[in-house]
Amino acid sequence: MDEERRQTAEETPQTQAPRAFTFFGCYEHSLDTKGRLIIPTAYRKPLGDCFTVTITPEGDGIALYPEETFDMLIQDLMQLNRYNDSVRRYLAYLAKMSYRNVEPDTQGRILIPAKLRQSMLGDVRELEISGDLDHVRIYIADMGADEDNYFNTHRVEILQEVSALK
Repeated sequence: MDEERRQTAEETPQTQAPRAFTFFGCYEHSLDTKGRLIIPTAYRKPLGDCFTVTITPEGDGIALYPEETFDMLIQDLMQLNRYNDSVRRYLAYLAKMSYRNVEPDTQGRILIPAKLRQSMLGDVRELEISGDLDHVRIYIADMGADEDNYFNTHRVEILQEVSALK
């Protein structure tokens, strides 16, 4: 019977690999004077040896994606109507602000590319690094605090709306 299940699984085409939801937790770190950031130890292994540094899906912070997860994101985005002006602009900006095959140094640091760093962080050095299920988010620490305050203030309404989606 196990042999039968294995053969059936092998014959069933996989339309899309499952996403790895492995990024949880929140850390506070600072950029050094050269624009380098220490990647928290908890995120290093799931990110892999090389990963993509880009903008968050909302375009208001920096995201770190494992290469496979970023490839799946791009595949999803390529399904959108690329004749739509907003889609074209978003894809162009995403490509412009994405840096593939980033490797941390021996101390677990990465250099945030200058264009991306200036656009998303300005001159701020104090950052919040948090898991966002399939990727890592990097925000200005004050934005993270604002997000926490918003959730705490609107917790009941948010939870009611989420429960209504089931």
